Amino acid sequence: KHALSFVLALLLAAGVGYYIYTDIVSTSLVEDVEPLDVSLDETRASPTESEEDVTNLPPDGATSPTRVSIPDLDRKIVFTDNLQEEVHYIYQEKLNTVIERLRQNPEVLEDWLQLGIVRKTIEDYEGAVEAWEYVNKISPRNNVSFFNLGDLYHFYLKDFEKAEQNFIISKQNNPSYTAVYRALHELYKYSYKQDTSSAVDILLEGLENTDNNPDLMVMLASYYKENGDLVSARTWYEAARDRGLKDGKQSFADLLQEEIDNL
Repeated sequence: KHALSFVLALLLAAGVGYYIYTDIVSTSLVEDVEPLDVSLDETRASPTESEEDVTNLPPDGATSPTRVSIPDLDRKIVFTDNLQEEVHYIYQEKLNTVIERLRQNPEVLEDWLQLGIVRKTIEDYEGAVEAWEYVNKISPRNNVSFFNLGDLYHFYLKDFEKAEQNFIISKQNNPSYTAVYRALHELYKYSYKQDTSSAVDILLEGLENTDNNPDLMVMLASYYKENGDLVSARTWYEAARDRGLKDGKQSFADLLQEEIDNL
């Protein structure tokens, strides 16, 4: 019983991590469309596409990069003790590559997003914030940089208010992005506003905006189960199971049926 719950939780966690890194690097951000069209899932590039397949900043009403101070690309690189020396060279090369591209063309959003990811990886959190907040300014209707900042403020900088603020903007910019509802649920469940109904409310909102995404159903069922509301847990596990069967995901449905049987 416990093993099954762990597997389901692990699948959900893996999904969140996948969105954070895969979508952010490969998504072309577009400013001259309605916010809902700036969708990570719909505009994701395939793994075989070149990094040159990016969207530059448009002129239509967007803030020109010349009006916003460009972050310091000569920022000193300091590797923490948590990062093995053997991989210092790898990340140094990654930084050198993306910084060189930005020197040649500072208008490519994806390179600023990538710079933030590398800086976060080497635990230069201040540098990551600098890169992603720059994207916020020059592309205020994208959802990627706001989502990344929410994750950074939640799990690394422990500034839960700023985490919520950035996640909410990400959600507003792309209401159909499932990962942001998971992220807000985890924020409310583990760290912030835990004495409210926010952890449940955000999942219910997500279900409305994502056509009843089954992963959110499982997360909601698990939350009810952990809090002793087995009736509600069963209701949402069954709903997720039925959705899995409808979508032809038999293995997913079978896992959920085992969970239901063990309630």
